[in-house]
Amino acid sequence: MNMTKRLLVTAVVIGTAVFSFPANAQLSNGSVTHKSPSELNEQKAAAIAGFGSLLSNALTPASIQSFLKAAGEMPALPPSASINFNNVTAPCFFDETTALRGIEQGGYFDAPGTNGGGILNTCSNFGIQPLTPPNFLAFNNQTFYDNGGIPQLPQVFHLASTTSVSFSVSGGLDGAGYPIALIAMGSGVVQSAVTSTLTSSWVQVTLTGTDITAVAVVGQPYLLLIDDITAQ
Repeated sequence: MNMTKRLLVTAVVIGTAVFSFPANAQLSNGSVTHKSPSELNEQKAAAIAGFGSLLSNALTPASIQSFLKAAGEMPALPPSASINFNNVTAPCFFDETTALRGIEQGGYFDAPGTNGGGILNTCSNFGIQPLTPPNFLAFNNQTFYDNGGIPQLPQVFHLASTTSVSFSVSGGLDGAGYPIALIAMGSGVVQSAVTSTLTSSWVQVTLTGTDITAVAVVGQPYLLLIDDITAQ
């Protein structure tokens, strides 16, 4: 696939949130096409400016029900989960895989349409090693899968009822400074919500509640990596 393909995306509607991309944004079928500092700053400023509205939309009752809709359709999940994405042979590039769907090491992964994160190998050029090599769950909102999906948020993963979920996030080499929100849900309501600003290193985030059965990750980060999810 031509690495210089361009995709003009003016607005992608996901649930109740609208995600906009700059006209003529360069999309690559690889993992990361490194950008100039001015490009990174412009894109980051837009993501930060729109984050408050996006988070408010994600916390509405309609959005919460949308995030939880798969809960009644999935098979039973184990009472605890430890997810490091290493049970598959993962590729280096997004166009060699598709967005993660279904059960993965004790969690059930879902996202709107054909979008969402994909499992990639450390060869994917994000500038950081997985916490537990060789794989992680990767996002790049300016590239695409071969089936037309975009590896972008929101991402939802469902769990058996638990009181604590932790996982590590990173923006990789070029993705630091972007805000994301992590929303724990269960019994039809928000159990807890945490906002975090991505860095080029790994940061562990922990969510607690009385009945967590799903976690949604929302935001508009250029790059995002997730690894080592544990629920207990």
